[in-house]
Amino acid sequence: TLDTLILNLLEKDPQKRPKSASDILKILESIHITDTTATLSIEAVTAWGLPDQQVFVGRDSELKQLEADYERAVSGQGMIIMVTGEGGIGKTSLCERLAAYVSMRGGNTLRGYCQESSVPYLALIEVMRSYIVSNSTTDLKKILGSTAADMARIVPELKNKLKIRLRSSGDPREERYRLMQAVSGFLTNISQSKPLLVIIEDLHVADRGSLEMLTHVARTMEKASLL
Repeated sequence: TLDTLILNLLEKDPQKRPKSASDILKILESIHITDTTATLSIEAVTAWGLPDQQVFVGRDSELKQLEADYERAVSGQGMIIMVTGEGGIGKTSLCERLAAYVSMRGGNTLRGYCQESSVPYLALIEVMRSYIVSNSTTDLKKILGSTAADMARIVPELKNKLKIRLRSSGDPREERYRLMQAVSGFLTNISQSKPLLVIIEDLHVADRGSLEMLTHVARTMEKASLL
């Protein structure tokens, strides 16, 4: 597959890479590649929602860009980065390499996956669930504080782990705002103890609720160590 070829081309050991351009061409022909002009772009979105798009050709420069963005986040300049491009050109591989860099630098990575599903906030639920199931009740109470009951509405594991009794539902708009504040505070609080990278795959199929939630997070993460 194209993913396999890309990973082989990125191998640090030259002996594991294709031997020549003709070998690469044969592989491309065997997987019926018709578009050889696909590029990958990285779009930085500030807390104010202003895009700064740059298009790169080599993955090394893209990785360096992301590493630099992570270092800015570590210093308290939180931001959202969009990694975009044709399917199969290495977006996931690039993000995984960034996650490895984050781990090496002592940071934490949480992941969520968007699907064409009717479940609201699915990707962010996965992000929060991965942290909740791997941390103690003491740490969770410290991180969540009074927002635990709001978070428990969408993450059942939290309700069970902290023995939370849910409040009666109130005004839907107020409940929605409280939830957005809780999620934003959750991610910001995690990043205070250890810089945080959140990877959300396939954002193009995200539900409306997840996109609105991310927009709210973007508005409140400016001083968080969060990428």
